[in-house]
Amino acid sequence: MFKFLNSGGLIMSSSSIDWNKFGDYAGLATQGIGVIGQVAGAFYSARSIRRNAELQAFMAEMNAKNSERQAQNVFLQRDKQIAALGIKSGRLKSSQRVALAANGVDLSSENAVELLADTELMKEVDKSQIEQNAIAEAWGYRLQGVQHQNDALFARAQQKGTSPLLYATTTLLNGASQVAQSWYTLKKQGAFQSKQKSDDPIHALYTLNNGWK
Repeated sequence: MFKFLNSGGLIMSSSSIDWNKFGDYAGLATQGIGVIGQVAGAFYSARSIRRNAELQAFMAEMNAKNSERQAQNVFLQRDKQIAALGIKSGRLKSSQRVALAANGVDLSSENAVELLADTELMKEVDKSQIEQNAIAEAWGYRLQGVQHQNDALFARAQQKGTSPLLYATTTLLNGASQVAQSWYTLKKQGAFQSKQKSDDPIHALYTLNNGWK
């Protein structure tokens, strides 16, 4: 058995303190402190989620813009290729005309006209292939852009739907409900009832400290 000496010289036996009840008080206090920690954790966790969503939205929007720039660049390259093809075809036809004339072939003859027409036809075929390739490639980039835009919209929605204050409040209410339930359970078990004041751990500590002096 332990004995405590207070400031007034009063000796009190440890048996006068109900340590089980003191443990109940301490347990409730610990649970309450734990709730405070959970509330803080929920707040900072939600704030982190919100910031990450904002960053993801920003990156997705940048990627969408980059995809569109790539699609536009494809069409610019298409135009350059078609222009280069026209120059190449024109030079080829000029060479053909010179060769035909050098060989004494009338440029208005059927053979000369067919040769030049075939060259023009090949140019149009190549041009059509260039355009089809460009459309397919640009379409791929634009599909990526749409996906990035959807990702950005989703991230923005997540950002707007995540409230650190709401997370903290919800956690606080849940925690307070649990603490209240624990208190009610202990109360039903008679944890806060005592026949003598000396059985109350709070009163015992009060007495030990000579009235908290």
